[in-house]
Amino acid sequence: MAVVQISKIQHRRGKENEGTGLPQLASAEIGWAIDTQKLYIGNGAVSEGAPYVGNTQILTEHSDLFALSEGYEYKSGNVTDTAARSLQSKLDENVSVLDFGAKGDGVNDDTASIQSAIDQIYLNTTDPQEIVEISIPAGVYIISDRLEIPPKCRLIGEGIGKTIIRQTGASFILRTVNADSTPGNYLTVQGTVGDVTDQLAPKDILIKDITFETTNSNYQAFMLNFCKDSVFDNIEIIGTWTTGNTGILADTNGDPETNLQCAVEFVAFSNSVTCSNITFSDVRVSNFALGAKSKYDIENIRFRDSSFKELGYAMLWGQGTIGNLSGERRGPTNVIVENSVFENIAREAIYQENGFGLLSYSNRFTKVGNMGGGESSNVTSVLNLKSGGGISNNDYFDRRKTLSDLSNILTLQTKIQAVAGNSNATIIVNKSPNDAEEFIGRQFQNGSTIYTIVSYTPGTTATGDTVVVTPALTATINSGIILSTSYNFSDYIPEVVGPTKVEHCHAVKANLETASDRPLLKLPGNITGTYEIDYTYTSSVHNATFTGTITATLNADVSPITAECSFDYSFSGAVADREKLSFGAAVGDYNNASVADALEINYTNILDNDTGIMYYTIRSFIKS
Repeated sequence: MAVVQISKIQHRRGKENEGTGLPQLASAEIGWAIDTQKLYIGNGAVSEGAPYVGNTQILTEHSDLFALSEGYEYKSGNVTDTAARSLQSKLDENVSVLDFGAKGDGVNDDTASIQSAIDQIYLNTTDPQEIVEISIPAGVYIISDRLEIPPKCRLIGEGIGKTIIRQTGASFILRTVNADSTPGNYLTVQGTVGDVTDQLAPKDILIKDITFETTNSNYQAFMLNFCKDSVFDNIEIIGTWTTGNTGILADTNGDPETNLQCAVEFVAFSNSVTCSNITFSDVRVSNFALGAKSKYDIENIRFRDSSFKELGYAMLWGQGTIGNLSGERRGPTNVIVENSVFENIAREAIYQENGFGLLSYSNRFTKVGNMGGGESSNVTSVLNLKSGGGISNNDYFDRRKTLSDLSNILTLQTKIQAVAGNSNATIIVNKSPNDAEEFIGRQFQNGSTIYTIVSYTPGTTATGDTVVVTPALTATINSGIILSTSYNFSDYIPEVVGPTKVEHCHAVKANLETASDRPLLKLPGNITGTYEIDYTYTSSVHNATFTGTITATLNADVSPITAECSFDYSFSGAVADREKLSFGAAVGDYNNASVADALEINYTNILDNDTGIMYYTIRSFIKS
């Protein structure tokens, strides 16, 4: 309806919250509430066309928009039977640390703001409807003190590398505290009355999609005190340790140090008040002397789909367990590590001193136990499960690929002795084999040419042994040149040691041909162990397939060290070829140190002019 005239303008003023309050205003009359700073206009009579008699508030800077928006209703998509609700209740479903004053600018200290958000949501209420997730938007949040994490705390970022919490102070990044905690008074060891109980445990915690960094090398990143039933998902934990600082990793006896800074430490206070049922999924840990550790009776801890890189040790379980203290009677049990990657770990990826039942499954280990060197420079085992009851199943070790698979070419470190004027050149080999027959027929490669050793004369350790090769080496190769610089043998320390079941399920391929006592593969040679090698060999020349098991044992507890081998197989092909493939074992001294350093598995194939491919997997039991 058009406005046709202005008859008069009326105003009133008074207090809304005193006396009879706001009166009924006349049509178009304006009323100003002095005490609440609100402005109203009269609706007018229904006879004049107003929908109802009353006053309508005019929006000003003092108006509560949320109180006026009582009609929010979900209307997306083809839905029915939705209920109206206030805009305030809708927005309160989500809370951000920015609502509590955090900046996330990488400059301001956000410790108090983030802790205030945690305290107000999880410590100041027992109403389940008020316990919501805390969002941490993308940004760099500086903290100078630890964050105290109570039960049911849920911190959700926007992803690794986007939401970053950076500890610049002298403390943990976060610590779990019990349900008796109050803002400013955070409890771990005991409650407000008496000792801590399992009911007070920090449980049902979820932390995900966040990068955590620490600039302090003296404190753990996460201190999990009797934490239970919690999940850490898609998080990154970055420290300050570098691979050059390996001197701090072991004590004078070579055992792991017990006070190394780590990314995650698990703590228990009794056999029941302990850490249990915790899952780390898609977690990335790097640049710590130690990735994860516990000396306590924790149980059911799972790491999956994660990565551990640039660490001294990745995991240290049961180191320092007293054995007769509450919470330290047996050490960690049922720790499961699966589908994860371990790379550039100076010493063991997993070391279990005490505890039971560790399972390592389908993990990949690259440059582990070499103190920063390459795969051939191994110093420790990859897994040391010395307390027993553990299983390594379907794990992939790059060490095995490097040191075990000899294929058909034995790469030797060699020197030229004489070349000019010889139909067959003579060379010196820096290795002392057990007998002459061990060398004849072996091969090495220089450039693209493969040379075969056709004769052998023993020498001394100082001068080396003299061998003759074919084809002849040309006079263009000068005296003293190293033919193969890639060969740098070190002791083959087993990938897994301890009273442990080990299944190496990744198949390895080897090329076989007609040969006698030709090396097939190399296994650790300075520690007692038994190996079961399941294999299948198919000739590409003859109608012959051999499928069976080679069982080899090295006994390093006697002097001299001995090796034994037996084998069986099923055969398909011509009957005359049934027994033309056999296997043996020998103790090797590959680095010429007069000490056994390898268990060598060799083969004899008397199929005429044969070539073919053998695939094998290995099961092993290595004495601790």
